[in-house]
Amino acid sequence: MKKDVFRSSNLGVIYLDKELSLRPSDRAVVNQDSTISFQEDFLNGYNRTLGLDLNFALLRGLNFGGFLAQTYTPGIKGKDWAADLYLSWANDLFSFTGSHMEIGENFNPEMGFLLQSNVRRTKLGLGYSPRPGIRQIRQAHFFLHNEFITDWQNSLLTRSSSWGVYNRLESGGHLMLGLDQTYERLAKEYEFEIREGKWIKAGEYSSPGLVQTAEGCFPFIWVVMEVDSTVEGNGSLIGG
Repeated sequence: MKKDVFRSSNLGVIYLDKELSLRPSDRAVVNQDSTISFQEDFLNGYNRTLGLDLNFALLRGLNFGGFLAQTYTPGIKGKDWAADLYLSWANDLFSFTGSHMEIGENFNPEMGFLLQSNVRRTKLGLGYSPRPGIRQIRQAHFFLHNEFITDWQNSLLTRSSSWGVYNRLESGGHLMLGLDQTYERLAKEYEFEIREGKWIKAGEYSSPGLVQTAEGCFPFIWVVMEVDSTVEGNGSLIGG
């Protein structure tokens, strides 16, 4: 007689959020968030995630913080954590952002979303925002953003850069001109098929692109325009 087996799972999330004041000042605030998620599978064991993140606002325009998380899965131990640290500062003229995140090879949040494990990601951004005194332009924002993703052996997997100028207009609209450039190194184990008979093979790919956007009154006509022109380099992951 065949015996029926029914699979049963319990899912749950616990989230705690508390704001802490370091001293009697509205300029010193700590936000503390704690997350506990669990998935209990009575046939195959369990998967649990425990995380903590802190966000500090110590001075006007200065923020830093990060998170630390770890997963617990039967039979998996070591490199099962993820962590992130960030810092940002800005005033009306200058801005800076930076962050670094590491995700272990065995970090396994089954109830959440994880794009890729076993990587390190670093982001850096600089901004300069003068008020040039030019007719129709209220403020110009010159920006430079870089992102680097490596494996745990520090071999580069992805590099993306963007730079340009974003102009805020007196009319309430904007004009932006920028350049985006992306580099990808695809490993053999990550080859994939985008349609029947069309594979993205292992190798190096780059795709520089020119981005232009406009919205506003110039000076009597309301214009909305967005152009994203991608120029393929040594192959591209977009369209192969």
